[in-house]
Amino acid sequence: MRDLVVGVIGRAGHGKDSCAAVLQDEFGFSSLALAYSLKRDIQENFSSFPEASMEAQSSRDRAPWIRRLQQIYGTEWCRERLGKDYWLDRWSEKAKKWFNYGARAIVVPDVRFLNEVSYLRSRWDAEFIFVERPGHEEPGVDPNHGSEKHIPELREAATLEVINSEDLAALRTILVERVEIFWQVGNI
Repeated sequence: MRDLVVGVIGRAGHGKDSCAAVLQDEFGFSSLALAYSLKRDIQENFSSFPEASMEAQSSRDRAPWIRRLQQIYGTEWCRERLGKDYWLDRWSEKAKKWFNYGARAIVVPDVRFLNEVSYLRSRWDAEFIFVERPGHEEPGVDPNHGSEKHIPELREAATLEVINSEDLAALRTILVERVEIFWQVGNI
């Protein structure tokens, strides 16, 4: 069996992490975010701030300046100065180790750029899930930032689409049903 990689595409607050959690709980996926290395870097370089811990950075109630720091450092600094594949190359190094240590499938809960889809598809033969939460806008998120503005264009890359319009239990039910159908016909 090939190393299975499934990326989740969607705007901030639309349910990407929730979809990843379902794939972990129901199908045994490991979750490895593209932002993992970014968050590690911030934790190491801003260790005197409790808000910079890995846990605090991943929290829904994180300090507003942390999200902005992640965007500035991750996008405006590293992607623009070190290359658009900088974080992808770091992710790939970690993913290779995980597969070598026995992971059978990895979900990437934070696909947000066009080159991320291309990279994951060409190097990992990845599949994609698009999640949308109609009418939801995450507070404090700039919809015109590079990490948000291309999300509608990425929709067409998805093998599977999920509308997150109810509660987490409904999202879980819909996603499990759709993933099982796709697996049965051999798409994933």
